[in-house]
Amino acid sequence: MTEEKKEKRSKIIGPFEWITLLLGIGLIGYLTLHKAGYKMVERSAETTFIDPSNSHQLSPAPRKTSKSEVQVNKMLAEMAATFNENQPSQNSSTASNSMQQKWNLSESEASFYDKIQKNSTWQDKFQSTSDWFKFLNTSRKTYLELENLFSELSPNQKAETSAKAILENEAAASDFYQKMEDRYDLPNQEAYSFFQQGKNNLEDWAAFLVQRSYSKQ
Repeated sequence: MTEEKKEKRSKIIGPFEWITLLLGIGLIGYLTLHKAGYKMVERSAETTFIDPSNSHQLSPAPRKTSKSEVQVNKMLAEMAATFNENQPSQNSSTASNSMQQKWNLSESEASFYDKIQKNSTWQDKFQSTSDWFKFLNTSRKTYLELENLFSELSPNQKAETSAKAILENEAAASDFYQKMEDRYDLPNQEAYSFFQQGKNNLEDWAAFLVQRSYSKQ
């Protein structure tokens, strides 16, 4: 009986069972690999959508010239042509008002360009529209820098009106002179002497800085 039982047990796993077992293992392996492969293909086929609100996270597009820059360049080109062709008007009020209306300038900025045009140094130095354009472009930047400085020192007032108040206040004026020395290498005494001449407007100081800068060249 013992030998018969052993013989029966040995016949439990026969050739057919082995084949079935191998096929089952192969089927399980196939299904596992197929499923994994499907996920890989599915993942690779995913489409990425870009949210326009997050477009700043991408590489920036080439910088375009803004409309304001175009307008400024157009204004400076017209102004350069005018300065090169025409003699400055002797009536500052009339010339300043004309500039203010023609190019939509503040009273202070129009007065600044009028001072630039009337300066005989520039009339003799610049002989072409191109020369005037380059000079006016640099001069305008100086004016805007100084405008920002006055606004920084008196944030609750317009720079055109705050300049006088700042310069007539001892503490504020001291701060202003120090910043002028730090930013424009203008000694305190020289700045104070200019103020003593009655120069307490934004346009006066901007024209002064332009004159001083070019006299060093």
